[in-house]
Amino acid sequence: RSPVRRIAVEDGRACAVVLENGQRIEARYVLSNADAQQTVHELVGSEAFPPHFLAALARMKPSLSAFVVYLATDLPLDRDTTSHETFYYPSWDHDAAHASSERGLPAWVSVTAPSLADPSLAPSGEQLLMLTALVRHDALPWRDYKRAMTNALIGIADRWVGGLASHVRFCEGASPRTLERYTRNSNGALYGWE
Repeated sequence: RSPVRRIAVEDGRACAVVLENGQRIEARYVLSNADAQQTVHELVGSEAFPPHFLAALARMKPSLSAFVVYLATDLPLDRDTTSHETFYYPSWDHDAAHASSERGLPAWVSVTAPSLADPSLAPSGEQLLMLTALVRHDALPWRDYKRAMTNALIGIADRWVGGLASHVRFCEGASPRTLERYTRNSNGALYGWE
């Protein structure tokens, strides 16, 4: 539960991690759950890797990221239209849906309702939902658009899960920047690499 500042390498092998507070922890093995770009360039240092590996890494492109809204609702969910995970698209044209994601203005949403599968996750009479739409990490200045995007995804979901917008008890939006901060995936890449 401590941020790592550096992975120490000696004689060609990882041997310790250095925490943000400067504490060094020796280790026989070091595993990084940050993506390869951040592990190589920020945590280890590119000088520890052979040129052919660095060249291959430079060619890799992160996948799309996502904007996610975490919310709680007291709206009873209709199991005929909403299940544990449901994708709501405005049409069968998935190329258009992808293009809307690339622009950062998704026309579709995935609604995940974990409390439908496990009711113990929410208080009685409430449901937990995650509204997710793929977006490019650089499509919009997310700090400026976070509230608007949160409301937009709730609005899209409301078209399919009627009454949702007026039954939100709690919501929190997570932009690609949020996902990058929590997952250490470059650009908040949701699926790692394209």
